[in-house]
Amino acid sequence: MKTDTTQMPSFLNDLLQPTPSGVMKLMAAWDGLSTETHILILSLLPSRQYPNHLLRQVRDKALDSEVPYIRYLSYRGIYFDNDNIVEIKTKSRIESDPDSLVRYVTKEQDFSLGDVELSDPKKFFALPQAERLAKVRILLGSGEKIARIISDAVGRKLITPWGSSPQDGKVSETELCDILSDYLIRPEFRERFLEETYDGWLEHTKGEELKALWNVAPECPASVSTLMIEHLPVKSAFFSEIPNDVIEKLDDYQLQTLFYRPDIGLSDLRKSIFFNKEKSENLRVAAASYNFSLDNKEFQEILSLPEKERNNELRNLATYSHDLRLCVYQALYDYLFLTDYWEDGLYAERSKARKLSCIDPNRQNKRDILQLRLYILARYAVPVKDGETGYPPDDELAFLKERIIPHNTWETFIEFDSAWQAYPKKDALEKFLPRIDEIDPENECDETVDANADLISRVEDKIDHLMAASSKALAESENKSEKISEDILSLQDKLSHDVQATKEYALHLSENIEQSLIAFIENNFEKRIKIQNNLRGLLYLICGLLIIILFEIMKK
Repeated sequence: MKTDTTQMPSFLNDLLQPTPSGVMKLMAAWDGLSTETHILILSLLPSRQYPNHLLRQVRDKALDSEVPYIRYLSYRGIYFDNDNIVEIKTKSRIESDPDSLVRYVTKEQDFSLGDVELSDPKKFFALPQAERLAKVRILLGSGEKIARIISDAVGRKLITPWGSSPQDGKVSETELCDILSDYLIRPEFRERFLEETYDGWLEHTKGEELKALWNVAPECPASVSTLMIEHLPVKSAFFSEIPNDVIEKLDDYQLQTLFYRPDIGLSDLRKSIFFNKEKSENLRVAAASYNFSLDNKEFQEILSLPEKERNNELRNLATYSHDLRLCVYQALYDYLFLTDYWEDGLYAERSKARKLSCIDPNRQNKRDILQLRLYILARYAVPVKDGETGYPPDDELAFLKERIIPHNTWETFIEFDSAWQAYPKKDALEKFLPRIDEIDPENECDETVDANADLISRVEDKIDHLMAASSKALAESENKSEKISEDILSLQDKLSHDVQATKEYALHLSENIEQSLIAFIENNFEKRIKIQNNLRGLLYLICGLLIIILFEIMKK
């Protein structure tokens, strides 16, 4: 047991000195220390380099404890010399302890070499259950022996039903579950298979152990097989996936258990089962839980189902599927939001937010993010809810407008996605797509403003151009007041129709102003200053009207 000595209380420094004085102090303080402190002291003993005779004093003191767990820790992991009288007596004392945890602590080993009972299933099952547990409690490896023990129990029909008491040398399903729990559900067990070494034989052995354990899993009773399927590793240097013959032996409940593991791939099998309506809904939902995705056409098939069946499929996907694409999660939320099951759509929204929080848009999932932007654009063009006004893409994205499918948001997205992939200059246009709040810079506008930002910019440029042209005309020429008034009324009438007409008329007006003023200067230069002042005021009035009308149009 590894313990961080940096967290050791300072008062233990004197008590844990590996010297005679240190041990005397520890013995003097022992009875007044708490159980937690006793546990800490025993865990630190291996790192303190005590002489054997001093170490034995501390362990013997712990063995005198009234707390069974302290007695258990006192000599845990210690090898006893059968030729040493003192150690023989200590071992005998431990093996006669009234508590089974203490009594069988000498049976705990992390390797099985030379262990007769682990090598012979009949002898193993002849042991008391507490001793069986002790033999596997810290055991590393020996997967083939454990598999042989389980297989023997299944083959000889030694397993009695769950909850019953074993009789005539049999083992209950409960006891077998306990044995496997102590063996499988330990961090050390899993870490051993995850750790890669340069020892080829060791890696080969680990692969054979996993293969043997997986092979026996389908044969076991439900509770035992569930335990194995939930906790057996699926990868090692010489074991990359569960053998096909094992998967073929799994029944629907065992498959369901397997599919709920996020580290289990089997994407093709998952999809095959999901679209097999003859399978139970529980199994289909489990198949879609992890390592499962839907392409555009597959999701369209679901949206095309009758309403009741479609809503049920959408609810299951939104609630249980963890690895769908971002655009599918958004669509699940949008479509469910219009039904009585809108609360299930919130699961899809959370899953989308979870995925967005874990990705770097500059390095990964670019395609996934792009499709989400295209779906949002399609939703602008063709709202999910019938009757709502759509806003088709224009300007730089106008090439997508002809791909709109009326009354069908998802098919419109499919068309947008196809057209985008075929467009030669698509990379330069990504900046015009809708933004995503979770990953786009915070100082950008919201989605609506972003979608219209370029249009606003171009309108402002035209206004600036109009003002510059008018200023230039004032500097060069004058016009008659009556002509300007007529032009202003005409301009106001045209601006009430649309912004583009306003722009064109303003440019035309500038040319007329320039020609008229030049002609007037040639005829009457002396009145220039006075008329110029009048024109400046009128021009400001024009600009003010332009801006007011423009804002009214934008509000609409």
